[in-house]
Amino acid sequence: YGPCVRYARIFAMCEGHGTKEAEAFERLVSEFGQGRAASVRALCWFLYWGSYTGNTLNAAIGYKLPKPGTSKSFQIQFMIYYSVLFFLVITLVSALLKLMPRIPKCLSAIFGCILALVAGVWFVPLGVIGAVRRHAHRNNPYSSVTSMPQLAKSESLLAKTQSFKAKSSLAKSECFLPE
Repeated sequence: YGPCVRYARIFAMCEGHGTKEAEAFERLVSEFGQGRAASVRALCWFLYWGSYTGNTLNAAIGYKLPKPGTSKSFQIQFMIYYSVLFFLVITLVSALLKLMPRIPKCLSAIFGCILALVAGVWFVPLGVIGAVRRHAHRNNPYSSVTSMPQLAKSESLLAKTQSFKAKSSLAKSECFLPE
């Protein structure tokens, strides 16, 4: 596999965080330069977010099981927010693409950029909200937990997540989530 694919695999295993991801990114920078490496990282985040939203929507409509601890309220809010993008825009674009004749690669690339921009309209606002919340609550990981049962549930979910990561091919110390 090429360097970009190697980085993307590490990115996916580490969910975009940790020392292993940072080291892989530095190797990518040394091989391709800061600009191209940043583009690869941005694409990884875009694909990660698309996978996350797609899987969450599939869980909300019953096609798959949701992640442990996911509330029905969250699933409903998530489905309302993303339903226009996934069930209308993407379905419409897919149907139009089937009707279109083959187009030159340059036009295909431009169309890909337009689709990424359209999808970005939906996930950028949530990313900004998440970044603000993370900054506001960075010293207290349980700041949004309001009761002891919720705290126990959060700790149980954290333990399950850590157990899963420990069983993966990357050691926890190599691929940590920031505190």
